Amino acid sequence: MKTQEILTVLNPRGTWAKTTTTINPAPKLLSLRGKTIGILNNTKRGGEVLIPHIERTLHNLEPDMILRHWRIPLALPEEQKLPVLQEIAAECDGVFALLGD
Repeated sequence: MKTQEILTVLNPRGTWAKTTTTINPAPKLLSLRGKTIGILNNTKRGGEVLIPHIERTLHNLEPDMILRHWRIPLALPEEQKLPVLQEIAAECDGVFALLGD
């Protein structure tokens, strides 16, 4: 069943945002078998501890899966993040994005 989520984004300064964009969530993966899954680390402290646990859990669930890693520092300007995010979207069936703290 296809569902559509609508989010209202408010400006914390008390004024409405001038433009809004509706983005539908990606469909749920029915299986991880043979899928390429990205692990996106934004380099915040704790990610290096959490990632090995995520990898181990994913491989225990489905050994026939490919894991790819990307690092995008949180402080990186948005215009530099966008090409990497587009690359991840093009190459992966799903992504784990983590904050680490």
